[in-house]
Amino acid sequence: TVPVVSAWSISPNPASDFVTVSGVSGEQVELQIFDLQGKLVLSQKVGSGEQVSTVELPPAIYLCIIRKDQRTISTQKISIAR
Repeated sequence: TVPVVSAWSISPNPASDFVTVSGVSGEQVELQIFDLQGKLVLSQKVGSGEQVSTVELPPAIYLCIIRKDQRTISTQKISIAR
């Protein structure tokens, strides 16, 4: 079966020091985090259940895009708050 677009998500929201990417077990995707000016501030290959450090990101709202095979499969806003 083909996974649905909403199979991938990022939590917690708001986050402080890390976010966890949840999705289809065994698949690798690219997590891209952009600030609200559109600047790419983090890009990392991840699998389901992996934690991604957000310690280097200042408190703000960010746009997270999850991509697989050059296609966007999920988009979510997250807040970094400390």
